[in-house]
Amino acid sequence: MKRLFTALSAVVLAAGCMPMPDKPGTVYSSTAPYDGRTEVRMKPAGLDANPNTVPVTLGAIWQEDRPEEVLIKVGIRTTAYGFGPLHISVDGEETILSSEGLANYDVEAISSYILTKSSAYYPADIDLIESIVDARDARLRLVTQSGSFDGVFQDAKYGALNGLHDFLGEVNQHR
Repeated sequence: MKRLFTALSAVVLAAGCMPMPDKPGTVYSSTAPYDGRTEVRMKPAGLDANPNTVPVTLGAIWQEDRPEEVLIKVGIRTTAYGFGPLHISVDGEETILSSEGLANYDVEAISSYILTKSSAYYPADIDLIESIVDARDARLRLVTQSGSFDGVFQDAKYGALNGLHDFLGEVNQHR
């Protein structure tokens, strides 16, 4: 009986240390059945991982056939049409990205409320992701026809900054 308890305890502890695939910032890779290329994705996460204070989320996609490029997925928990430029400031140096019309609009029913979400994809060099992860101060501003949405990257357990760190680790295994 004691051995069974010890074995079950070990399984529970090991499972508790595994990443949870449904958590914001989770990174996973897959192989395309069509051509065998590897793709690494980071599930969108809030910049400070607090959904009540920061309306901006960030995710990322990397594909083996474009090793120096990343698609940054920026989302906001409101319907915002006309995505404009994405400004990313890393230690005071600004990069401006264009979504090139890659926008998505969702409406979801949650309980008796309707939560609307909008997102857009911004192509960027992988170097930008590396500089965000290494920065002392990284911020973004998403400009839309509905207004601007700002955020500051903060170190949070399920936040975008930690997710990007894990994302780069996974990408570097395939580059």
